[in-house]
Amino acid sequence: MDRYCVTFPLVTEIFQDDILDKRFEISRKMYNAILSKVYKRYNCMIETKRYREIKNQIKLSDKKQKVVLYKQLNEIYKEYRLNEYSFHEDIKERQHHFSSNIDAFTSQKIATRVWTSLEDMLFGDGELVHFKRCGELNSLEGKSNKTGIRFKDKTLLWNGLIIPVKIDGTNPYENQAM
Repeated sequence: MDRYCVTFPLVTEIFQDDILDKRFEISRKMYNAILSKVYKRYNCMIETKRYREIKNQIKLSDKKQKVVLYKQLNEIYKEYRLNEYSFHEDIKERQHHFSSNIDAFTSQKIATRVWTSLEDMLFGDGELVHFKRCGELNSLEGKSNKTGIRFKDKTLLWNGLIIPVKIDGTNPYENQAM
């Protein structure tokens, strides 16, 4: 299956721009709320003696010992609800309040974005995850094209919004992507 990344301009009216701005702002606040909750749990976790001891032991261990230590570390992550599915549960509480603007699948993708950022920090050499400033969240996605944010017949459909998409028929890349 081929995949393409193409950016198409939307042909919006002023009221649709306002609705989109509102939805992006709600999404940004949801992202920051989940990230705040996650940081509280993360900070509690790194303060525990057990976590610090395991992290120090990992540095000094051979491969076999590391496997056991990483399993223990994963248990700690579960205990402090630092996994993607816990974030989905956290955002579900907030999503219900904004269901007329943000659908469940889009909110889950927001939670997944927080998880992806935190994952780099936990398992890689990523830095701290930053909160999104006003106007900084500039894209959203859904889980599939069946519900939530959808693209159908050169039109963006999202929770009652019906916005035409401008597609250049002479552009070969856009034609191939379609």
